[in-house]
Amino acid sequence: DDVIYSVNLDTGGRSLFTQVKDDDCSNHADGTILDSLNNKLYAFCNTDYKYLLEYNLISGELEKSYLLPTRQVVKAMALDRNSGRNQIVFATHIDADNIWEEENGGIYTFELDSKIFSTISTNLNQQIPIAEAMHIAVNGDQYLLTTGGIIKGPEYRKIISVDALTGDRRVLSSNAVGSGELFRGLLPDGLSPQLMGIYVQPQFNRILVVEYGGKIFSIDLSTGNRSVFKLFSYGLQVLEDFAYTQQIEPDESSNIAYIDDNRRNAILILDLETLEKVILSKSKNNF
Repeated sequence: DDVIYSVNLDTGGRSLFTQVKDDDCSNHADGTILDSLNNKLYAFCNTDYKYLLEYNLISGELEKSYLLPTRQVVKAMALDRNSGRNQIVFATHIDADNIWEEENGGIYTFELDSKIFSTISTNLNQQIPIAEAMHIAVNGDQYLLTTGGIIKGPEYRKIISVDALTGDRRVLSSNAVGSGELFRGLLPDGLSPQLMGIYVQPQFNRILVVEYGGKIFSIDLSTGNRSVFKLFSYGLQVLEDFAYTQQIEPDESSNIAYIDDNRRNAILILDLETLEKVILSKSKNNF
């Protein structure tokens, strides 16, 4: 029902932050960005027309909505305040009748001062298509995207780097670029192990990438080589063991990350040094 919850980091208790109303978005909101500097929360509305929704981070009230210059679907977005920029960067894709044939989209920005949308990169004259980007991480003047979505086939799973200034694209890592642990095709239950959350650790020259199904990859920023950083499912013997997650959200001050498990309606804490995990919050009797 497009409810956005607030989770207490000390107790794990949940409370309602806001309800995305039918009049605002008809229950098709995707993603959130917290702009604590300006006390705003942003989400995208993926109805027939696409809007960027702006909520007050204190009251939870919808303050403004901005009509996007494209009718493509938006799932991946990030806040970019590097090199003097003050903007939201987001990736789009076109829904296809067959979910395995999603068409490719572009990269756009929304300037938070001027409230103007701009185009960074489209498929025109681009050799590398971006197929259903799920999340974006900002690394200086580099946008890193997890792509491939739910498209069938591991050959579509790619980490693509987009130059924030020129829009040029390159593949940072895929089963054909870089070595090591391979991205998977389908899980045993037929679900797609799409590449989801992404987190940059420049101090280690790597990114951490969540693969749907309970696996976190460590990917070298220079070579694109891959290794398994953490398997956080509850064993891998039966389907119920798998953890289905979409995001990794770091707390750099504590060297931990928050991870969602959609199978169990839970929020997990992962210690990024010891790799131990604990449950912060979950629905009752859902394990």
